[in-house]
Amino acid sequence: TTQGEDFPFPYPHYHHTHIIIFKKLPQVNIPSPPTPKRPKKKHKKALKFDIQDLLISLHNARQLNGKMADVTDYLKGKIKGTKAPHYHGVTEHWGYHQDFSTSTHKWFGIDKPSNRGQHGGVGAFVNNKLAKITHILHEYSNHNIMWLQTTTETDPIYIAVVYAPPNQDALLEEIIKSIQKTLAILSDLGRVLIMGDFNCRFGH
Repeated sequence: TTQGEDFPFPYPHYHHTHIIIFKKLPQVNIPSPPTPKRPKKKHKKALKFDIQDLLISLHNARQLNGKMADVTDYLKGKIKGTKAPHYHGVTEHWGYHQDFSTSTHKWFGIDKPSNRGQHGGVGAFVNNKLAKITHILHEYSNHNIMWLQTTTETDPIYIAVVYAPPNQDALLEEIIKSIQKTLAILSDLGRVLIMGDFNCRFGH
């Protein structure tokens, strides 16, 4: 085409609009549009700490109901001579579908076998900071053994809370075998801590 030659622009609402086509278009530097940034995904931050700095404790509650005021004070470090624990294991909490969480610690628990009877149940209070990166490994847990996993910047931490009823040798042996079997798996993946009330007797 020649310079100045015009062509009708077939747009229905603007019948008199024209486009002029030149032999040589002028050089115009048009900046490229900025590449849109993808929104950052929010990940749970893994905590960095030394396992030796963890404060861990355990007690056989023989029912938590009616004792939570003292337990709450202990978890806050208000009892003389104690510090607030990172993990506090509980055996025989006797709870059934109950959440014993406090303002400072989240409750992770496995119920006793049924709502009948009083005995059984294992669990742990985990401080709120660690609780965000902690969960129960249900595939390895039952009402006598609860396994927790806490994610860290290095290796995960696995914590078992165990209760073996007294005078039940066959059950104790079954519990020990279960722990050994799970330990063989988890010890290759991270650091393992085991605490509990085994009701074991040594000597006479």
